Amino acid sequence: MRSLRTKLLAATTMIAALSFAGGTVAQASIIANDSGTGATSFAALVGAKAALHGDFYGCGPVTVLSDAQNADGTWTAYVQAGCEGIG
Repeated sequence: MRSLRTKLLAATTMIAALSFAGGTVAQASIIANDSGTGATSFAALVGAKAALHGDFYGCGPVTVLSDAQNADGTWTAYVQAGCEGIG
């Protein structure tokens, strides 16, 4: 029984180590930025997110860096996310 417990512990440790290594590789990403414009702040944000997901893949949560109204009344939004690569 002790030998079986030792083998199970070794197997569990190896699986955990491989899982951790795989998780580390998956976390390697690039910081991607993109922008969008629109008639409203919300439209600009939607456009920026669409541009981000069109230019990059595997993106995590999107963070709004800024949004501002332009002189002509339109809005521009800038977003950022950690992504796996360029699309």
